[in-house]
Parts: sequence; C-alpha cells; structure tokens
Amino acid sequence: AQQLDAWSGTHAVADEMRPLIDAFNETGMPVSLRALVTDTVNQNTDMTAALSDIANMLGGAIKHIDIMQNIQGVHLIAGSSGAGKTLMAGRLAKQAALNYGDLDVALVSYNDSRFGAWNQTQLIGAQAGIETFRASSPEMLESLLQELHSRKLIIIDTPGVDVENQLSTLTTLLPEAHKHLVLAADASESSVKRHLKSSDLQWDSVMLSRLETGVYPWAVINSLLNSDIPVSIGAAEPSIIDMAPLTGHALAQQALSHLPISFV
Repeated sequence: AQQLDAWSGTHAVADEMRPLIDAFNETGMPVSLRALVTDTVNQNTDMTAALSDIANMLGGAIKHIDIMQNIQGVHLIAGSSGAGKTLMAGRLAKQAALNYGDLDVALVSYNDSRFGAWNQTQLIGAQAGIETFRASSPEMLESLLQELHSRKLIIIDTPGVDVENQLSTLTTLLPEAHKHLVLAADASESSVKRHLKSSDLQWDSVMLSRLETGVYPWAVINSLLNSDIPVSIGAAEPSIIDMAPLTGHALAQQALSHLPISFV
C-alpha cells in the first residue's frame, strides 16, 4: 500500500486533497506531470483554488498563437492518419472563405493514396464551399501552385504516413510554407513526442482535434510544457464549423473541468 501511494503521489498531499490526485491517476496523467501539479496542490487546502492554480500554472507555460487573424500564404497540415487532418484543413478553408471569399482559397490533397481519401477531400471542400485540387508528386504540386499563385490562402493536406519525410520534401519545395501539426487530444504520449521531437521539422503550431468532454489531453499538455511550439486551434465535434482559437489556459481548463473527483 505504501509503494502504491508513493507511485501514485497520494502520499505527498493532505488527506482532503487526495481525491484530486486520485482523479489525475484515473485519467492517465503522466507521472512527471503529476509530480509537477502535486507541488501546486500542496500549496492549497481548497479543491477549487487548487484547480484554478493548476490551470494557471499549466496554461501559462504553454504558448499559443492566433493563426486565423490574418491567415494567408501556403499552409501545410500534417499528422498521423486518423488524427483529423483533412477535416481540420476544411475548417480552416471554410473560415478563410468567409473572410476572403471562396475564390481566394484552395484546398490541395497531396500524395494521399489511401482508398477514399480524395473523395473525402472533395466532400469536405464542398462543405467548406471552396475548390479542391489534387497533386500526387512534388512536380505536380509545384505546377499546381503556380496556377493558384493568385489565391490568398492555399491549404495543403498531407498524407498521414511517413510524415517526417513527406514534410521534409515539402519544406524543401516550399521553404516559406507554414507547417501545422494536427494531434488528437487523446493521442498517446509516445505518439505526441514522436512528432514534436522531430529534429528536422519546425512546427508553426499544434492543432487539436477530438477535444471533447471525457477526453483528457495530458500527454499533449505534458509534451507542450517542454516545447516552444504554440497551440493554435481546437475542435471537439466532427463538424466543418466546429473550430475555435485555443490557448494554453483553455487547454488546461478543458482537462481539469470534468475530472472524476470522488468524495467519500
């Protein structure tokens, strides 16, 4: 029992605050992050005050950027298969089309050979009300971008396999392009670290999908605390219009607002 308490961190806090640490354990908070928040918990005797201090501590350490304020140029959307890249690209395109007009925005599917991927891009483009294009090689993409050079915003949806090499090729071709990493809020810590720690890629922002009630993005929060990469966009529902600017504080609040805290 003593070893279990030591591992979970409950031995380090007052009895009245143990339900909070138990909730962190139950929702899968990494050990390193748990050790960090335990110091904040120990500075409080009130649960509400502790949660507020934790949100401020975590939120203040995570950078954020508002990319929608004046989004222009070429933007690459990347991430693992199933993370929600294409839908996130569609959300950005729809919002930009509302600001600039549909003829000033283009959505490009690049080198995605998955069955049904192009159909999905076309469907999302139709929902966003913008034109969609397809390029299966760097040469085709370069030619296509020359044709689309007058557009204010071009969003390139990249494949979810071999992400690092794909982005390396695109960065060489498009050195001025902005690169955004889409992560599912419930992604594993190893998956998040694999993308964020890539030595050859400099991400401009992280976008989170599936940021819904009952999902605790501890792995993302823990990795962002040790990174200079800012968060930018968050989305919960699988809808073309579900998107909002995301700050570090809002991300922390999302994780803390629905904890399964049990009082005995």
